[in-house]
Amino acid sequence: MFKKLLKFVLFQTISLCLIQNLHAQKHSSKEQYILNQFSTETGLSQGNIYQIMKDTDGFLWIVSEDGLNRFDGYTFNVFNHRKEDSTSISDNSVWCVKEDSKGRLWVGTNQGGLCLYKKELDQFVSYQHDANDTSTISDNTVNAILEDSNGKLWIGTSWGVNIFEPETQTFRRMFANQNVEEEVISYKVYSLLESTNREIWVGTSDGISIYDLDGHLLRSISTGQLGLPKGKVTNMILDEKGTIWISVDGKGLLRYHASDTRMQLYEADPNDPNSLANNYIRSLLIDQNGNFWIGMDGFGFQIFDPETEVFVKALQNSNFEPDQIEKVYEIYEDDHQNLWFGSYGHGVFLLNSNNSNFKHYTRNYTDENSLSNNSVLAISEGEDGLIWLGTDGGGINVFDPRNESFRHIRNDGSDDRSIGTDVIKSLLFDFDGNLWAGTYNHGLDLLRRGSAKFEHFNIDNSGLNNNNVWALEEGNSGEIWIGTLGGGLNKYQTASGQIEKVEIELDRDSTLSSVNISALLMDSEGVLWIGTMGYGVNVLDTKSNQSWGYSSTMPGPHQLSHDEIRYFFESSTGEIWIGTAHGLNKFNKERETFTKYFESDGLPNNVIKGIVEDGNGYFWISTNNGVCRFDPKSGTTTNFNQSDGLQGKEFNYNSSILSQEGLIYMGGINGLNQFDPNKVQPNHYQPNILFTKFLLFNRPIRINRDGPLTKEINQIDYLELDYDQFIFSIEFAADEFQFPKRNNYQYKLEGFDPDWNVVGTARTATYTNLPAGSYKFMVKATNNAGVWSDQIRALDIVVNPPWWHTKTAYAVFSAFAILMVLVIVRLRTSYLLAQKVRLRRLVSKRTKELEEKNERITMQAEELNAFNDSLNALNANLEKTVIERTNELVVKNKKLSDYAFLNAHNLRAPVANIKGLIQLMNLDLTPEEKEDYIQKIKEQVENVDVVLFDINQRLKKDTLIDDQEIEEILNQSINSSSSSDTSS
Repeated sequence: MFKKLLKFVLFQTISLCLIQNLHAQKHSSKEQYILNQFSTETGLSQGNIYQIMKDTDGFLWIVSEDGLNRFDGYTFNVFNHRKEDSTSISDNSVWCVKEDSKGRLWVGTNQGGLCLYKKELDQFVSYQHDANDTSTISDNTVNAILEDSNGKLWIGTSWGVNIFEPETQTFRRMFANQNVEEEVISYKVYSLLESTNREIWVGTSDGISIYDLDGHLLRSISTGQLGLPKGKVTNMILDEKGTIWISVDGKGLLRYHASDTRMQLYEADPNDPNSLANNYIRSLLIDQNGNFWIGMDGFGFQIFDPETEVFVKALQNSNFEPDQIEKVYEIYEDDHQNLWFGSYGHGVFLLNSNNSNFKHYTRNYTDENSLSNNSVLAISEGEDGLIWLGTDGGGINVFDPRNESFRHIRNDGSDDRSIGTDVIKSLLFDFDGNLWAGTYNHGLDLLRRGSAKFEHFNIDNSGLNNNNVWALEEGNSGEIWIGTLGGGLNKYQTASGQIEKVEIELDRDSTLSSVNISALLMDSEGVLWIGTMGYGVNVLDTKSNQSWGYSSTMPGPHQLSHDEIRYFFESSTGEIWIGTAHGLNKFNKERETFTKYFESDGLPNNVIKGIVEDGNGYFWISTNNGVCRFDPKSGTTTNFNQSDGLQGKEFNYNSSILSQEGLIYMGGINGLNQFDPNKVQPNHYQPNILFTKFLLFNRPIRINRDGPLTKEINQIDYLELDYDQFIFSIEFAADEFQFPKRNNYQYKLEGFDPDWNVVGTARTATYTNLPAGSYKFMVKATNNAGVWSDQIRALDIVVNPPWWHTKTAYAVFSAFAILMVLVIVRLRTSYLLAQKVRLRRLVSKRTKELEEKNERITMQAEELNAFNDSLNALNANLEKTVIERTNELVVKNKKLSDYAFLNAHNLRAPVANIKGLIQLMNLDLTPEEKEDYIQKIKEQVENVDVVLFDINQRLKKDTLIDDQEIEEILNQSINSSSSSDTSS
């Protein structure tokens, strides 16, 4: 009886520890870990999974019944058999995969023998059975592959085990009994193991054969011996103590005790909740934390504690249908401690280990002790460590962290001392341990310490101005400040037990800026911070009774980021932080300025719902898009979301606290999160980069020794492109498969890009029309926590110039140019010589002609000189004649002048007579008298005419020289000069 009781207590203790380690939550509608599924709908070739392995490059290899899958975290590259391609995998049905110590990947198939995957060429080499060659593999069905400590490969087939020598490409066949084949235990090999004493254990369909590393049979354990039951030995693993654990299909789990060479069997017992759940074990794994995982056909998987011999089912509930993960044929742990589950029929499941950080409590309709409503609007903690939760329709929930149970306080319409409503907007425990509950549309409720009945304050029975109480805060003197939605600010005076309205006169405004109060904070200096819904912050100094305000309309650094206030928080250093509907604000008291933080600074969202400071000085900020761990000193952030175990993206404001135990509680629209901030460590893993695809002109390129891709893209560090391959793309991925959509990337082509291209989650870099030259393509990524890796994957790229821009072409062009110059010089020299001869002849001819011409010119010059002398003489004669004639004209002009003066006097008398007669004509005369005067005028006119005629004749005669006279003068001059020349 005592033994059973002790076993029961141990079972309960271990179960609780394991459940906590596995993040199970018995009062949650979902497990504390989330399984991500990869199926044919996401690109997996087939749903029956037999083995999973991550290689040293970072790819995950998934063995299925129809194709071998290589997974890069985003896409599956499926390898299938193609009859027309001898380099394809030899069979679509694959049983196992193994990477050896040299990085070679070996694949065991159902009917195609053993395959070696050549990573560089993206090709397979097949090793198949040949009945006429004993150095070939003994059978084409390969069930298991093992590399021993000497580097030899052991191949377990359906017809014996083989040792393969990759260097000689030969197989050495071994059977359970090398001398008498008819007495072998079984030819069908299903599992292989090297023990701590360097023995090779070969699990068959009917027992175990044990060899040394040279392939010599040491002993065999047949069914019935040492307690080994009859059946296929499907799995064998070693624990850290060197114990061998063995699963026999349909018979359960065995522990091999080397000390007394006996086997202890663990079987399923429907009457024992501590026992194995199913005897059909398909997979065994001991993870890096020492947890013993068992995958079964028909019950999912369990955790086993070898010390207490207790089996615990790991998944009580999940977000998948039970039959989806009911058959677990493979459990694999990668280098990030992620657990991968291969199911039969439903693909691969990934257990996200990060979910251990956050517990999630939601409503479970089948459990009365679960949360009553998923929307948690308010949180407060009592002196006893109980967490009080205000919900949106579920009343108050009292959570006991010790047993993780919920007690409900609901409105009872028949009891006027029950809580006034089930919609609780705010909660506050005062210094005396009394609970204040602000409600939606039902005023303020008070539950005094030690009482089970509520007191009600509303607009009908107190001085409360509005029944919507959204914010509560206790003052330094024990007064309760009450923020209402629509009624402004109220204060409960502890001494009088009365509620009064608080009128505030602001320095910058006449009254409180808004009657809609959303948040309150009494800081350590006795200053009350009042947040409004859309009108900024009002501040009341309760000591001096001075008040003022801040808003987004103030100038420069004095303005808030937004006027809708969500939360106030005073840090351990005395700084005031304000969460708004658009950004986080840090207040500088001395300068009255605000430092603002937004999504661009790393926050997951600009809507701030709550702020909690942990013991290390980090802020935990709830938002509309998850939770952020914020370092107020550096401004760095680490963000968490649903995939980390959060209740959802959206949290409720005024619903965050740090408990006395150092745990943080945050309420949202889908339940409550509880976590220990010291255990939520940022992910510091620095992911490596995988090159997953190379494209030319947006088309994937196959490996070709004559093409640009001579090896698989992830296996090269140098790429050479021709000038006409001017559009190319490189696809890449980080080797972190947990939440790959949260990995961000940046890349740079050194020699072309001046800076890094930060491209978010995009995974393809495309370049067009690169000039010829040498470049270095570099990529780096963040992990899923947003931390940039220092690991940079680089690829040297050379873009060759066109042939006419190559050095060879330049050399040919230069040689041709030199040759042409020489030819041209030679031709030019010959031409110049010929021209020189012709020039000499021409010069000689021209010289002779010039001499003759000079003689003629000399004669003509002498004639011209003689003619010039004649002209000079003629000119002298002309000058002399002109002077003589000029003198004569001067004399004549004098005479004419005298004559003109005389005749002018002669003309004056007749003209005066005419003028006088004309004046007499104007008198009143008789016709006879007028006729007489006219006759006299005519006589005087005739006198004038005679004088004028005489003047005209005289002028012609004495002043004018006609043409004939000029010609006579010239002739005289020429004759005179000619006679002078003749005489001379």
